[in-house]
Amino acid sequence: NKKLPVMLCHGEVDPIAKVEWSRKAFEYLLDMDMPAEGNVYPGVGHEFTPAEVTDMKEFIQRNCPPTFTVKIQKPLGAVMEEAEYPLGAVKIGSLKEGGNAEKSGKLQVGDQIVRINGQLVRTQGFDQVMESLVAAESEVELKMVRPIPDRDADWASLSGEEQERRYKDAGGVIKVCSDGPCSKQGAKNVIRWLKELTPPEFSVSRCGCTGNCGNGPNLVIGGKGKEDRVLYGVNTVGKAVKMLREEYQIQVLAT
Repeated sequence: NKKLPVMLCHGEVDPIAKVEWSRKAFEYLLDMDMPAEGNVYPGVGHEFTPAEVTDMKEFIQRNCPPTFTVKIQKPLGAVMEEAEYPLGAVKIGSLKEGGNAEKSGKLQVGDQIVRINGQLVRTQGFDQVMESLVAAESEVELKMVRPIPDRDADWASLSGEEQERRYKDAGGVIKVCSDGPCSKQGAKNVIRWLKELTPPEFSVSRCGCTGNCGNGPNLVIGGKGKEDRVLYGVNTVGKAVKMLREEYQIQVLAT
């Protein structure tokens, strides 16, 4: 199946399975136009690392998000658009105010259609999805997925619409300063901890300088009605766990 996403993870100094094999496999998959991605982990041999496990977890969550089902009367009151990912998927581009989709209280902009009245349409393309919606009876059963936010993005690179959506819909919005001083003080580790400790619907991203340089890594926390504010010196797993417990009532165990 050429639409099947593939991820390759490889230790740079693996003495058993050579990293060159992984690089050649990656190039081969790209030549076949398959949606492939991968990472090579510096200094890692024939073993797992926490960073690798986190990357694989993110890959699985991104490609296999949880589904939900909703029954809606036609007309739906929703504008459909082609999704950026995966290839052939269709998403809700906008909801008509007062329309049946909005009144259901279950659908959001960005949700993707998986099945229409039991028929699998996830990657069948825009025209096929629209044909199936038009052919459906007065009440249509939609099986949907809500893609998790890209947790490797820089906040400034997100569109204003996407930023607004995250503040409204994500479980929380956490931005980690990744400028020079904070980067040297372990911002990359903080991002990895937060990705491991928070639910997939949480928005975790990189951001620019938050001030008070030299006392990092610094976080900007917000979302779900919280006013953005900066926390300084979140430089251990314990401090990250404490922040999640106090600010978002997420009960996690420090390790």
